[in-house]
Amino acid sequence: MSGNKPKRIYKKCMTPKFRAAFANVFKAKAIQADQDPIFSMTMLFDEAARQTPEYKQMQKSAMEAAQEFFGQKLPKNFNSPFKDPVKEDKTNLSGFDPGVIYMATKSKDKPQIIDTEGRELITQNEFASGDYARATITFSPYDYLGKKGLTVYLNNIQMLEQGERFSGRASAADDFSIDTTFSTDSDNGMGGTQSDFQMQDESGDEGAPDDGGFFG
Repeated sequence: MSGNKPKRIYKKCMTPKFRAAFANVFKAKAIQADQDPIFSMTMLFDEAARQTPEYKQMQKSAMEAAQEFFGQKLPKNFNSPFKDPVKEDKTNLSGFDPGVIYMATKSKDKPQIIDTEGRELITQNEFASGDYARATITFSPYDYLGKKGLTVYLNNIQMLEQGERFSGRASAADDFSIDTTFSTDSDNGMGGTQSDFQMQDESGDEGAPDDGGFFG
């Protein structure tokens, strides 16, 4: 890049149907203590989604944004938003199955969320991780402290259908089918190991995966 401050580049597009994960879209949260609160969501695209015209347009928009900023040949350390959970060692997370491509998105502003009839959804009971949706997103390149890649900004969301909700919580069936003998040696005196009682975030998810592949 030249010594001049590069212009900002934005490429907006619509996603195909995806499954939502780590859907923190009703209340902004700080990922780290020294960061400003943001809204965020990870999108899970299965094989069917990746065959759609919308997904192909997403790939095209991402490539155009990157090449307009970095040139036709992208940097070797370019960080693509299209992630393979197998390569990123994320298959232990709910929904991050082999064959899926995931994409982390964020926004400083609260995204508007509607259903298929245009009704606004305002609570996590109405839309949460595990549900299916489509969204408008914007790709924007960054080059900061040696890190180069694309940020994916989340604009608005349309919920398409409810799915089986993702949760970091154990089910009641699992809890009460185990040995409930209390121990004072191997646990914390509350009938479970320390990890059983660690605080989770409000979404019930285990924590959003890091950004960090190529164009899906």
